[in-house]
Amino acid sequence: MKRKLLLTSIIMALASILMTTSCKKSSDDNDGADTLSTDTTKTNVTPDSTIWGHMGEESGMSVMQFISDNGDTICLMRDEETEGSVVLGSIRNNTDRWAVTLKGEPTEDGEQAFGTLINVSQLMGTWNNAGNRLSLYADGTAANEKQNYTSWQVTNGRLILTRQSNTEYGSTERQDTISLCFLTDDSLHILTPHHELIKFGK
Repeated sequence: MKRKLLLTSIIMALASILMTTSCKKSSDDNDGADTLSTDTTKTNVTPDSTIWGHMGEESGMSVMQFISDNGDTICLMRDEETEGSVVLGSIRNNTDRWAVTLKGEPTEDGEQAFGTLINVSQLMGTWNNAGNRLSLYADGTAANEKQNYTSWQVTNGRLILTRQSNTEYGSTERQDTISLCFLTDDSLHILTPHHELIKFGK
């Protein structure tokens, strides 16, 4: 009997862990006005593996034709084994700029699993959350009314926001690493380093 109770407890604990996703709300409801800045990092330790390009005409739901800036054609497929493939944004045309991170080696059929696929053209623009406005411009500059963001970039599937921090010792440059959770034409959900979910709209 004790062994059955112990086994049940272990199973429930594992189920609780599996139900916890990377893009979850904090203990407080953060649908209202929020600030973006929490933890900061000065540099990115992991080298950037992002590949830039656009979608080809033969892109579908399961396999997407990705044409890199170097002219390489990559057949992207979702990673079904680990369910680790994330698509942020929608395929609207063949001119939108996309950023992708790859996983593992290509299959014998030439298909390549991917980690994160982001429609960067869809990501750009001005987003609002109860008076908190975040603008991401095509030239890489950024603006935010509550944080002094000056630039942005996509690195390894994350949004990196750079801001100027004024201290008694002078001005320093800091970087906030933001997880992208959801992206459409009119909605952007991000997760701060403190696991605060912020929902933006247009």
